[in-house]
Order: sequence, then C-alpha cells, then structure tokens
Amino acid sequence: MITLHTVLDGWNLIRTHGRNLDLRHADLRGADLARADLRGADLRHADLRGADLECADLCGAVLDSADLRGAVLKRTNLIDASLREADLRRADLSHSDIRGATLERAALRGAEVWSAFIGHASLDGAHLDGVDMSRADERGRTATHADAPQPREVPADVPGGRD
Repeated sequence: MITLHTVLDGWNLIRTHGRNLDLRHADLRGADLARADLRGADLRHADLRGADLECADLCGAVLDSADLRGAVLKRTNLIDASLREADLRRADLSHSDIRGATLERAALRGAEVWSAFIGHASLDGAHLDGVDMSRADERGRTATHADAPQPREVPADVPGGRD
C-alpha cells in the first residue's frame, strides 16, 4: 500500500492509478481526479471539496467522514464504497453507480443523484433534503431512517387539527 501525506490542492491527477492508496486526511480540494483508478483507496477524512472525480473508479474505497461538498462525481463507480458520515452536500452523483455503497448518516442535502444506480445502497440516517433522485434506479436500496419530508403539524385552531 502506498501512503501519501501531503497537500494536493488543485493538482491534476487525471488517470492516476492508485489502488489501495492511503490518502487519509489528504487535502485534495479542487483536485482533478477524473478517470482516476482509486479502487480500495482509503480517503477517510479527506478534503475533496470541489474535486473533479468524474468517471473515477472508487469501487470499494473508504470515504468515511470525507468532505465532498460540491464535488463532481458524475459517472463515478462507487460500488461497495463506504461513505459513512461523508459530506456530499451539493455534490453531483448523476449517472453514478452506487450499488452496495454505505452512506449511513451521510449529508446529501442538495446533491444530484439523477439517473444513478443506488440499488442495495444503505442510506440509513442519511440527510436527503432537496436531493434530486429522479430516474434513479432504487431497486433494493435500504433507507430505514433516512430523512424524508416530515408531515406538517396542523395548528389546534384548524378544523381537524390537534385536540
């Protein structure tokens, strides 16, 4: 396993081959990781804000508690990846393959999951407010306690309201 502990802010790592890379806590803000082979990489607590990961292969990667706000993950392979408590607010996951991924307690508010494959993904406790999941293939996904629109409470003075 290769270990890399450095700041890579804005680096162009296109077509990087880094299977099983140890990138824990790496600063990869704005990095160009499009088409990178990062299968099995350890990106726990990595800062990937605004990074371009379009068409990257993150199959089996560990991105627990990673900051992916505003990252581009279009057409990305996230099969069996772990994204527990990852911050994916405003990230673009459209057309990605997220089958079998774990997104427990992940923040996905405002993310685009349009036309993604999310079957058998675990979204238990995930924050899904404002997530665009139109045309997503959700067969088999698990979302036991994921945020859902909450029913509004009816005021007591409205007919049929609280007693």
